[in-house]
Amino acid sequence: MERISRRQLVLLGAGYMFDATLISLPSQMIETAHQDAWMGYPIALVVVIGAMWLFIQTVKRFPEQNLLEALTERIPRLGRVIITLGMLFYFMIFVRDLRMVVDFINIALLPRTPLYVIGLLILLSIVPFVRSGIEVLARVNFLFFAVLVLAVLTIPLMTLKEFNPEEFKPVLEEGLIPGLKSAWLAFPYLGEVLVLPFLFSTRRLSFKTSVTACLLGTGLLLLLIVLNITVVGVEISSRFTYPNHELIRQIRLTDFLDRFDLIIVSIWLPAVICKIGLSLYILSSGIHQILPRVTRQLLVAPLGFLGLACSFAFFHNAIEPTHLTYVWPIVTLFYFVVVPALLYLFVHPKKKAMSK
Repeated sequence: MERISRRQLVLLGAGYMFDATLISLPSQMIETAHQDAWMGYPIALVVVIGAMWLFIQTVKRFPEQNLLEALTERIPRLGRVIITLGMLFYFMIFVRDLRMVVDFINIALLPRTPLYVIGLLILLSIVPFVRSGIEVLARVNFLFFAVLVLAVLTIPLMTLKEFNPEEFKPVLEEGLIPGLKSAWLAFPYLGEVLVLPFLFSTRRLSFKTSVTACLLGTGLLLLLIVLNITVVGVEISSRFTYPNHELIRQIRLTDFLDRFDLIIVSIWLPAVICKIGLSLYILSSGIHQILPRVTRQLLVAPLGFLGLACSFAFFHNAIEPTHLTYVWPIVTLFYFVVVPALLYLFVHPKKKAMSK
């Protein structure tokens, strides 16, 4: 049995929520809600925690199983249909994140390197530890995401001179509507943490652990968007594709260390690769539940290369993945609101199992 500690679970969930969300979402939230964009994260978090509670309560009825196993055992046919829909959803997340990271590396770091070469190198680094299992993935994520958290927490100290709280004013200039619009954009990204009940039973994953992961991931995102508003400014942040990268570029430690962003990016890249790896793991695990004769390890590489091909087929430039943000909330309402409610209401153990 794979051994994963509570701390590893917390960082795994927080990393899955945080790592790819920080790429371009803050720019769209600030463009939509201006100085009130930061309100979107707390509002969206309330809905995500509610959906997480529904999932955890459902999984509690099957103490030895995660949600994938419970669905295929309790309602075999309908359960496989639900899992198939869920795998299509997380496949799209895998494709989107992979393309966004490839484009970021190409634009910010390696402008002369072909996109497919960058994508291929990312896949070659992901496939081996995803094949090794969730325990290895959790340990690798624990190492890199912990360092990333410490790096993010140092950014306010390094940008203290540029901090301007006047950028928050006027608060609620247009009422609560801009904040709600911002929450509408943030909800799909925060809701990605709902992947945890599909991978872990309640013997390892408690509601408290899930909420801690949500709070950590959302807290880091909230810190960064506040810094974008107060340090870079509303007008400038809304025009950048990668506002957090521009925020870090404002840091000047000494006369000779003026590219501090390279240090932060070198810490962030392994963490976001772990996030993409977890998406690939849930895909292989879900298909294995649908087709038990096909081993999970055998599925990892084909799914990875299929996702890489689809990332170039679905998105033709670096802007198209960011435009998906405006449509994505409509899709996620089904997966993050309707599905948790239906499973909570209708998925129960058989009477014999309950009596035992």
